[in-house]
Amino acid sequence: MGKLISGIGLLVIAGFMTIGFFGASFTEITAAVAIAVIIGVVLPGIGGIALIRAYFKQKERLSGRRESLGQQTLSSEILKFARQKSGKITAVEVMSEFAIDQDAAQKALEEFHSRGIAEIELTESGVLVYSFYDIKHLPDKD
Repeated sequence: MGKLISGIGLLVIAGFMTIGFFGASFTEITAAVAIAVIIGVVLPGIGGIALIRAYFKQKERLSGRRESLGQQTLSSEILKFARQKSGKITAVEVMSEFAIDQDAAQKALEEFHSRGIAEIELTESGVLVYSFYDIKHLPDKD
């Protein structure tokens, strides 16, 4: 939040300096006037814009990290749930267990399938079951 406030402050300063330069009466534009405009208007303006952009980029990065952490947490919980269910679960079970919508459940399970962690089985009645081979065979690890 400090970057946003600082950026706005610098833009306000640049605005006031711009108004001041327009109100001044210069008979000719000299190198000193050009340097004063650069120092008083251009640099604070660029700095303000840079700070505001940095604020929004940081906010976007944090949002992406939160989403990624949420996905990782859900994946971990689904694996624990699959272990409770002897390595076989359906999307409906995931939806009811974690109170998520069908798209989120399907996406999470499809991710396991695409990574080779789960296989899709079709029951005789047409139900898609995600089977986690490693989880089903955990007792055999000893």
